Amino acid sequence: MGYNAPNHDQLKEARDAADAQHKAYWEANGGSPHPETYFPGFERGWNDAVEVLSSGNNLPDDLASWAKQRAQETGQAEDAWEWEHGFKAGAEAARAAGEN
Repeated sequence: MGYNAPNHDQLKEARDAADAQHKAYWEANGGSPHPETYFPGFERGWNDAVEVLSSGNNLPDDLASWAKQRAQETGQAEDAWEWEHGFKAGAEAARAAGEN
């Protein structure tokens, strides 16, 4: 199985789907979404995953630890759980978009 780097349209499609899922989660569970935190994480996860997968490597098995590490490296707040959640969703979406 190979990996074909997804294009900008696939990113937009994945981001739109994630936006709908993110809003639906908060509507069902109460609270309010923070897209200004979630989507920068989503896009960073997408871009990092595309870079890793395009180079012939696999994503780390522990996406949560990778997300936490990348949050620290990019200067996110200590409690950046929503950014980290977006990062993991973006990485998974990039993997799925490029699989063939």
